[in-house]
Order: sequence, then structure tokens, then C-alpha cells
Amino acid sequence: TGCVDNAVAHTDALAAVRAAGFRVTDRIEILPSPDLGDATWGLASVSVASGREQPHNMAEMGTQVLMGHPVRLWKRTGAWYLAQSADRYVCWLPQGTVRRCTQAELDAWNASRLLIVTVLEGDIREQPSADAPPVADVVLGCLVKPIGTEGDWFKVELPDGQTGYLPKNAAEDYATWRSTRRPTPENIERTARSLMGRPYLWGANTPRGLDCSGFTKLVFFLNGVDLDRNASHQRQQGV
Repeated sequence: TGCVDNAVAHTDALAAVRAAGFRVTDRIEILPSPDLGDATWGLASVSVASGREQPHNMAEMGTQVLMGHPVRLWKRTGAWYLAQSADRYVCWLPQGTVRRCTQAELDAWNASRLLIVTVLEGDIREQPSADAPPVADVVLGCLVKPIGTEGDWFKVELPDGQTGYLPKNAAEDYATWRSTRRPTPENIERTARSLMGRPYLWGANTPRGLDCSGFTKLVFFLNGVDLDRNASHQRQQGV
């Protein structure tokens, strides 16, 4: 029993057990689940999508995925998706926090010009005015697609297709931003110190709250280095 992500692993597991002389009942599930069809990828569609260890709201939070960042979808149980984030963490995401897409749709999103939110927290509004009602909130590291400008505002599209306006001083061109990161010890320490005073929150990795590995992941990401989610994986990356 269990899950594997390819047919070869399934065949090899059964062969190994049978070679040891056991008779087995095969309940291994090959993922992604067929009922997902071709839409086996997703984009986080809220500012902070909280991934839990089991498919219910009372379960422990294990990680968070920021808006515009991709996940691999493995199967659906009720109103939850079993998902794997780009930093290898497997968790359960509520359906309302992720937009399902095909590989081609994900590639199109990644190939688009994107903006990265560079303020700790902000809002996307219905009109280019600070008094306009909000469409969605965003946090540092969220990704949105620019589709126009109006004065001091970007008109942006969210992963779920909603549109709104984001102040130009709250975001930068993502490709340019990535190219200007310099992960020197001094820059990494400066970024880390800028988050002092932020609350500790188990499983979190945003300016609203961070746990230990979420903190190092965010600090290094802001300096152009992508780390895995867990400390046990991070310790094996780099020197």
C-alpha cells in the first residue's frame, strides 16, 4: 500500500517483495491520479496558501506556497489536493487556494513577464487608487502578471484570472530582480536582520510568520538562492 509517482517504481516494488517469497495484495496507487486529467499542475492563487499534513483544516501546517508559485498536483481527496511544492515539500492544499493547470499552461505562465512583490505586505485593488476596494492581498515574494500600467500603478492579472492594480513601488520585474541578487554573506545577514521582530509560526515562511527553515528559505530566496523547505534538506545544499 502507498503511493508512487511512476509505473516503474510500482513494478519494482512488487517484484522485490515477490522475489523475497511473499504473496501480496497490490494496493499501491500510481500518481498523478487519473481523475486529474491533464491538469496535474497548479499555481497558488492566494497570497499565502497553507499546506497541511492531512486533508483537513485542523491538521498541522507543514509549509506555505506564495501566490504565483507552482505546485505539482498528485491527487484530490474531497476539497483538498495532495501537492508538492517546488522545494520538494508534499502537503495538502485546499482547492480554493490553487488554480489547476496543464503543463502547457504552467509553461506559458513561467514564460510570461512576471512581477515580484517587494514590500512586506500589500493589496491589489479594483482601481488605481489607494481608496479602491481590494481584490486580493499580497506578501513579499508573490508573483503576478503585468498587463498594463496607469500612472503609478501596474495593472496585473492573478493566477486565477482576476485583475487589479498594484502600486509600482510595491513590485519589480521578476527577471530583472533575479539578475540583480547578490548572495554575499553581508547581503544575506542584512536581509535576515530586516526580518527581526517577525513572529515565529510553525510551518510558515512569509513575513507574517516564519519557522526556522522557513526563515532561512525566505532569506536566501530574497538573495537569489533557492533552498528546499526542510532544514534536513537545506543542510545538504551548498557550503
